[in-house]
Amino acid sequence: MSLSAANPTRAPVHSLPGPAELLVDVMEDVGDPVLVTAVCSHWRHFTLSTARLWTHIEVQDIDVYAAVAKTQAFAARSGNLPLHIHRRDNRAPDIDLELVVGVLNQLLISLFSRCASFAYVRAYRPAVRRSNSDEIPPLLDETSWTFVATLLSCSAPRLRSFTLEITSFEFRVSDDDRGDTVFDLAVNWPLLTELDISACLPLWTLKSPALKTLTVYPQQCDWECQNAETFSVDLGALTRASPSLQVLDVQWTIGELLGERLLTESYALLGDLLQPQVRDVRLNGVHVSWFSPPNNLHDRTLHLPNLAYLALAGNGSRPGFCEEERGTLAVQELIYLLEAAPNLVNLYISDWDVPVVVPDLSSLMKVPLNKLESVRFRWVEATWCKHILGAMIAPHLRELDLALGYWEPDDESNCELFVPSSTLPWSFPELEDLEINFLDEHVAPPAYAGTEIPALLRNGNFPRLKTLNLGENTHGFIHGTCVDDIVRVLSDSHVAPSLETLTMTDCDRSGEDDYSPDSQARNKQTAEEMAHYLNSMRRGEGDHLVVPPITIQYARCFGCSDHK
Repeated sequence: MSLSAANPTRAPVHSLPGPAELLVDVMEDVGDPVLVTAVCSHWRHFTLSTARLWTHIEVQDIDVYAAVAKTQAFAARSGNLPLHIHRRDNRAPDIDLELVVGVLNQLLISLFSRCASFAYVRAYRPAVRRSNSDEIPPLLDETSWTFVATLLSCSAPRLRSFTLEITSFEFRVSDDDRGDTVFDLAVNWPLLTELDISACLPLWTLKSPALKTLTVYPQQCDWECQNAETFSVDLGALTRASPSLQVLDVQWTIGELLGERLLTESYALLGDLLQPQVRDVRLNGVHVSWFSPPNNLHDRTLHLPNLAYLALAGNGSRPGFCEEERGTLAVQELIYLLEAAPNLVNLYISDWDVPVVVPDLSSLMKVPLNKLESVRFRWVEATWCKHILGAMIAPHLRELDLALGYWEPDDESNCELFVPSSTLPWSFPELEDLEINFLDEHVAPPAYAGTEIPALLRNGNFPRLKTLNLGENTHGFIHGTCVDDIVRVLSDSHVAPSLETLTMTDCDRSGEDDYSPDSQARNKQTAEEMAHYLNSMRRGEGDHLVVPPITIQYARCFGCSDHK
């Protein structure tokens, strides 16, 4: 008796029912068609005769001979279908392998015209040269340089996605060749919509007007890098020529270190970076000019109806950085940008560490952001927070995460940061999670910062606030008397009636003074004791408001702990 007759639930795999398309889907999930051919003779025949299963080619240069054989086999079995090639080149330079590496390079170049997507990752990490204690990547070896340059110059009429990742080498193009060495991707790759450049490659060499997604993560080196002086302006030229751009993700970490070393002419115009169709923008380290005519937002119509995610990181992205403007105009330019993006959902700002002063707060306009759900600040000077939040009308904001800094704590304009007023109200009726911290656990904000939290809770309107996190890892922000005042305000059940979790420190000092515990030590309550008292007060006699119980957690203050 055959196995299938004795146990019909264990029929041979080749007899599985279903259309061929379903079988192809199952085989594609395996990933490697070579493995599928070993299942049985039926699957082997089916796999070898199905071109679609051989279109994804993973090339590993660690074994160059095997890579050549695999690429040839896959290319032959895929018929004339579009290819998806991913090459990972992690070999060390070896003169004995130059011939076979050349064969592999020529093979891939010959197949490039068939590619729908191509990725080249040069992953080998050599020793680096140094200059002024900074690491500088060595130049890309001639063989790899020629391979990449040839790809950029080749015709690939089917190519839609191209990834270049060279993390440890510099793809050097001489300034003398500027204007001559230009890779016209619009002609060579007319269907290209996704370009990912994680390499030290000068952007002025690229032209690609059909782009929808542009990701640029340049190699981090120092101011001797070929990109140092012109990266931002070259980026602006590339995006300006890409009117269909929808996603822009740029992480130029060296840009923040260069800072004011760069000239004004080295900045990108904001209007060039933000194309009308853009929906996701993440700029880190890019130096942006907000005011340069005729691209001043106030003087032109900028409409970004699709922009849903905006992330600006680094002082170079801060309004007024290029023009050394730290007043009303700088804040107004950011407000104009928010006004141009009425469908913004997420806003992230980090590393704006210069304060801004607006003498006449009533001069700031209010911006309705009806779809905004999340706002996060990291290393943002407190005055920027004050004006940005005061300008927003965000009825559906649910998450507000503030990690701030006071870089000029004696400036009286910083006062009333967290106090909603008739001039700068907080219009966040659906806010559920609120976190306020300062960034250095050993350097405290000024004493008045913590005292503003009770006023924020008392004067604000937070009917749906569920989680409140104050001062975690922030020394001197939420201190003894401030803790008592917060509990006193929250004892009114009409204040944050939906609050469920309160996390805060209970420091032994207030503000930026040296560690000095109170001479008359407070009788600190445990978190459980304080929660019991607070909940009993919120359910006082005659108050018919139904409120959930509050759980209180004390966050550790590392500054105070160091003294205990």
